[in-house]
Amino acid sequence: MALIKKRRARSLQLYMKLRGGRWKNCVTSDESLLYLGWSYGRRKVCYMRKGDTISDKLKFVKRDSFAKGFMAWAGVSYRGNTDIRFINKGTKVNSNFYINKVLNPLLRNDVPKLFPEGRKSMVFHQDSASSHTSKQTLQFLKKENVNFIDRDEWMPKSPDASQTDFGIWGIFKRRLQKRNVNYVIGLKKALKDEWRKLNQTIINKTLELWPKR
Repeated sequence: MALIKKRRARSLQLYMKLRGGRWKNCVTSDESLLYLGWSYGRRKVCYMRKGDTISDKLKFVKRDSFAKGFMAWAGVSYRGNTDIRFINKGTKVNSNFYINKVLNPLLRNDVPKLFPEGRKSMVFHQDSASSHTSKQTLQFLKKENVNFIDRDEWMPKSPDASQTDFGIWGIFKRRLQKRNVNYVIGLKKALKDEWRKLNQTIINKTLELWPKR
């Protein structure tokens, strides 16, 4: 109920920020966990006595601390995609890491290609993870003159406003499941390969969920 209230309260504010075609200048970003074997870091566990019949009621999902994988960050826009940034499993993604390993490369490498007229025309979107919304991170974005969607403007858990989280990463995971990958380095290579193949038309159709009027 609290999330619904937030979405209702913030929807108009977000609409006003992205209306009139300004959604086309938005870079929406998100991280995702990827694992070998597609367990997504979870596995079904069923404890039972000898002679018992397996029942779905006895099964539960347990976090698998030994699953091999990594986290990947990426952003998409109407103008094209950012590069993928890999984050090794077990890395503490605090504000310093996020600024140095994600935001700085984004501003130095990706933005000049996507927005040659200057970063001030870009609207940057990220979710409400603590490393994204910390005082240190927000101060960095303001210092770098980045126009971003503030955490008080963002509608949490909204599929039509977070296309990377609810759409783009899902496309990639389905594609990667078709690849015969047995090692983490191979999974990273396959992800880069599929990222290069991503049709801009698919991205645009997903991003068109943003306000247009």
